Order: sequence, then structure tokens, then C-alpha cells
Amino acid sequence: MNPKRLKFTVTESKFKFTVDHISKIKDSISSPQCVIQHLPWNIIVKPEYETQKERQPLGLSIICEGNNTKNWTCLADVQFSLYSSKKNRRPFSRLNNSLTEVRFRHTYKNILNMQEPLTLGPFIAYDLAWKILVKPPSMIVSVEPKSIGLFLQCNNEVHSDTWSCRARAVLGICSRTEKNDDTISRTIEHTFCSKRNTAGWDSLVLWKDLLDAGKQYIKDDSIIVQAHVFPEEFNLCAYLSVREATFWFTVKNISTLNEIQSSLPCFIANMPWKIRIGPVKINGQKSLSFFLNCNETNNVIAWSCNADAELRIVPCNDDQKPFTRKLFPRIYSVGHDSWGTKNFMMWDDLVNPEKGFIEDDSVIFEAYVKVID
Repeated sequence: MNPKRLKFTVTESKFKFTVDHISKIKDSISSPQCVIQHLPWNIIVKPEYETQKERQPLGLSIICEGNNTKNWTCLADVQFSLYSSKKNRRPFSRLNNSLTEVRFRHTYKNILNMQEPLTLGPFIAYDLAWKILVKPPSMIVSVEPKSIGLFLQCNNEVHSDTWSCRARAVLGICSRTEKNDDTISRTIEHTFCSKRNTAGWDSLVLWKDLLDAGKQYIKDDSIIVQAHVFPEEFNLCAYLSVREATFWFTVKNISTLNEIQSSLPCFIANMPWKIRIGPVKINGQKSLSFFLNCNETNNVIAWSCNADAELRIVPCNDDQKPFTRKLFPRIYSVGHDSWGTKNFMMWDDLVNPEKGFIEDDSVIFEAYVKVID
């Protein structure tokens, strides 16, 4: 009798992908396939360049194209690793679950000619994006000494009241010598939220101390800044499933604005909501157009969302009430994803400092949304 043939199925595997000339890559590239659980898997390497943020992150993702049937699923744990060219260094690894603490270092060059603040990062801890903000040498008093500022930012692109995270962090500047472990550092404890998403010091270290030749914090016109972040647990599920929220959109240089501007999305009931404002002409007069948009890019599937909302302009003074217009409850859907008014306020009133809504040529717009079951 012939022995039975064993069916061998690989359920766990490690596969590598070497990318040559990575600095010249402009589009995404894919690794050769690796078959795991009878399914084809590929590593996708994709560089991005975000002009407004002036940074170029490297994206790594895994793709599984299935087995040519319509109904298939596969639950998988994935760990990405980036290997150093030096064999004695551990690879940089990221799991598909959230890091509970993280240490982030970055070498900032051309420090002696620093004139503008610089943001470094982001790095991820507890599903939140954290960044280091370095401020150039500033004058504490009218004469010397000068100082460098160092700050920690959290989730600074989410301008809503849907999240908060208390964290402890150590910010510092590291010595550049191998025999010297000294770090100019301070510890902060702060509850980060949308309106308080940055914490740190304008004068972390005096410029004369940074230039101390014995410490060698500056080497080849560069410094190493470091952040060690210990955030408390952040509930991502609760953050994504929020059904009521207020979010904000700050528009700068509004006196010269001549086109429609949209905010970054705020996710409410797992749908992206945006504020959209701009100048319009009505009967020959310039007015403010103010709309709330829901899920505007989803024109493929049938979706709907019943929501109550208010649109507001936030005053500069706390004693003044916001300028508010309440929207009637509306079912947002494909083709009906926007609700608001083209004549929210006269443009001359908006940009008139005496009305109390403009400061430093900036205006803060606000939207309150409540999804109705």
C-alpha cells in the first residue's frame, strides 16, 4: 500500500527584499512572492513626499492578493524589519500592534545656521504620531545669552476634541563622543490633546553650554536630539468609533484668500468629515461660504449617515460668543455629502478686527457634529 502524501502548509515565514539604489526610487516597488498558507505575499516599498510637511517618509506594507476566489480572508500578524548595513546592529522593527513606549533620535545638521523651527518625525507610540520640534537660538533677554528650545508634539494634525493622551517624556540633546554618555535633558509630564498638543521648553539649553568643547554636543555642525516617550494607553477603537465631536480649522492669511480651502478630515462614526470655507460673490457682494462635508470621496458604494451639526467661527476673545449657525439634521449620502451656506457671514465683517474674529490674519472655524442613530 502506498504511503499517504502529507500536505505541507507553511503558516509562518520570514522573507527578505533587498532594494538597490533606494535614494532614486520614485514609485512603489514590490518584492518577489512568498507563499504562506497557500497564499501569495509581497512586500511593498513606497517612498512618499509630502510637500506641505517637508518630509519624505518611507512606507513598508504587506500585500496578499488571495487565491482567485471571491470569498477568502486571512488573519495575520506581521513584523517589518529594516536591516542595518553594519552586521553588529540590530534591525529596526515594527509590529502591526502598537508600541507602548519609544525612543526616537535624529541628527539635525547645519545647526549653526538654524533660523526657522524644524519638526522631526513622526514616530509612533500607542497609535499616535509624535514629533520633536526644535526651535532656533532665541534671545531670552535683550542681550546674550541665547538658547535652544525643544518640544514634543502629539497627533498635531488631528484638530478635534475626540482624543487625549497623558504621557511622560524625556527630551534631550546627546553628546557626540563615544566615551561620553552625557545628555542635556529634561522630563515632562503632559496631557496631550488637540488644543494642547505641544509641550516642552523655549530654553532647554543655553547656546554657550551647547558650544562647550569639552561636552562636544555639536560635531560637524550637527546635533543629535532625542525623545523617550512613555504614553499611557490610548484607546484607538474608541477614538475611531466616536459619534459626537467638535473639530477646528485655522485658516492663515485669510485676507488674501481667493479660493476654497478644506480642513484635514476628522473621523466621526468612522467617516471623514471636513470643514470647507472660501469667499463667494452673492449679488455683487463678497461673502463667506461655510460648508460641512462628509465622506466626500466615497462615490463607489451606497452609504448614508444621519447627523446633526453646527458651524461656528471662533472669536479671538474668550468673553465673546462664537458666531454660530445650526444646520438642520440631514442624511448625508452619495451626491448629498455637503451641507452649509454660501452666505454664512459678510466677508468685510469676517476680516474686520473690530468684530473680534480675526487675529494675525488668521481665523478659526469650528464644526460640531453628532451622528444620530
